[in-house]
Amino acid sequence: MYTSSSSRKRIDLLNIKMQSTKQKILTAATRLFRKQGYNGTSMNNIAEEVGIKAASIYNHFKSKQLILQDLLLNVATHFTKGMNEIEAANLSAEEKLER
Repeated sequence: MYTSSSSRKRIDLLNIKMQSTKQKILTAATRLFRKQGYNGTSMNNIAEEVGIKAASIYNHFKSKQLILQDLLLNVATHFTKGMNEIEAANLSAEEKLER
């Protein structure tokens, strides 16, 4: 199924409306870091994407670097959880590698 870029953006925006402000910041930062790069994204860009003032971000994160740190820790946690599930599975070594 093909979805246009504008359709995906609308779906993303609807999902963002149902998230906490901190999660909205993380979601917006993820999208902007991917699109513009870390150095190409400012706190103002993130705030604009979320629909808040840049100063409000600092109620949740002290810096852009800490936003990135939080994102990376989430990825590492998700990865580790998946690896632990594979390791604990009653599968052959070959089947584990395929997962």
